[in-house]
Amino acid sequence: MRTLSAMLAILAASAALAQVADGTYEAPVCAGRSGGEMRVEIADNTIQFYESLCRLDAARAIPGFATARLYDATCSGEGETWTTTMILMQGFDSELIRIEEGFAVTYARCD
Repeated sequence: MRTLSAMLAILAASAALAQVADGTYEAPVCAGRSGGEMRVEIADNTIQFYESLCRLDAARAIPGFATARLYDATCSGEGETWTTTMILMQGFDSELIRIEEGFAVTYARCD
């Protein structure tokens, strides 16, 4: 019984680590004026952009950043595929902060 409890605790911790915050976000605010270009949706270890989708794998905690996760992302869109490293982090007001090589963007939570 103790082994089962330990395994369930590990699975729960892994699931919590795998997702930063499922939901719909838009930059800079949830005004619906972007035509969808600046809207993202996170669910089931994926992040969906306007014309692309990335699978978020190998979630890793970042020491000193409680709400941040570093992901290996495999993306596809507009007939192309690519890989990238992505940091997703929750801000103070439930916003989503996304950091990739050379840029960062903050999205307001819309749902």
